[in-house]
Amino acid sequence: MPETVSQQSDHTPPLIGSFKKVLTHFREDLADRYATTMTLSEEVEPRVTLALQWLMTVRTEEGFWGYQSPGGTALCALAIESWLGIVYTRENLESTASWLSSRWEDGLLETAWDTGVAGRVLYLLSARQHKTTREIQERLLAYDPEGDWSNNPHHGAEVLNALAIMEADLELRDAWASKLTTLLQTEKYAPSVLGQVVYALLVNGDRSPSTLEGPISTIVQYLENTRMSNAEFLTHVHSLRALAATTQYRDVVGITLDKMFSDAYRQDGSWYHEPFMTAWALLALREAKAVRRVVIELPTFNLLVERCFYEVEALQIPERTERRLTIGVGFALGLSVATLGGFGIFYAGDSLLVSGILVTALTAVIISSFKFVRDRIR
Repeated sequence: MPETVSQQSDHTPPLIGSFKKVLTHFREDLADRYATTMTLSEEVEPRVTLALQWLMTVRTEEGFWGYQSPGGTALCALAIESWLGIVYTRENLESTASWLSSRWEDGLLETAWDTGVAGRVLYLLSARQHKTTREIQERLLAYDPEGDWSNNPHHGAEVLNALAIMEADLELRDAWASKLTTLLQTEKYAPSVLGQVVYALLVNGDRSPSTLEGPISTIVQYLENTRMSNAEFLTHVHSLRALAATTQYRDVVGITLDKMFSDAYRQDGSWYHEPFMTAWALLALREAKAVRRVVIELPTFNLLVERCFYEVEALQIPERTERRLTIGVGFALGLSVATLGGFGIFYAGDSLLVSGILVTALTAVIISSFKFVRDRIR
């Protein structure tokens, strides 16, 4: 009986069907084993909890961190406040709020950056009391967005952040955003400064990543080409925070997160045993809420290589010359890729992610190819 139209459409040539199986196996194997979604609740949150606990243990009884620095203390309090509910509540920061209030009233906030960060903390911790909000806004309004901010644009960025969180006048906030955008377009700044300003413009200045392509490109290049160290840590964190706010460049964000936890993170929960670095890290992690990334671990790669050898051994039973030739070629190819992959993983440097994906993809294809050849010649 002749085949129906539906039967003909379901018929697939054996060779094409086999290749489809190989591709399907490769896709599923890669997705199931190596593509993971890193979320705060699954992977980062335990380390965030430990970092918050460490940060509170190094706070003084008076409520400040470090050498009685209002800006540094406000930064640590802001980091803890951004993760409220994980470990602590606002009641745990009452002594810090009191200490900052006394410095605020005594006029001990030296810069606009200090004022911006401290103003945000006091506004958040004061339950938005009308009197406190008015006093903070009056202090912030004393700064003129049309002034000379070319040397310290990140100070102006903190003023913008504070005005935004207090829902200040939109026209005033836009004036700050326009001034900072112009500075980025006309001046050259280090990635550390760029990260803070870009973050403020994206989150609180109503600017889109397309309007900040130049600065964002500089940040991406820095993260891709610079190793993390104590001296470069804050620049990495500022850059990470800004890049995470774009909701783009997830590969770069993922690699930077890996470097943060592998190169700088300490067993006590801190970064470099330093409260201000730890505070900045917590703020950056709050922005990087979930990142799609590919994780390549060396033990897993070794397991794949062992599977290659297993498939080769399974092919050694047939006695025909054709099959032995297939075995020899397949074995040579598999061993070559495994060797090159090993060198790639150990010598890839900051390109570990790209090299790992390439090696894993090639290895998965080889495994599937061995299976395909074995099934076809049996």
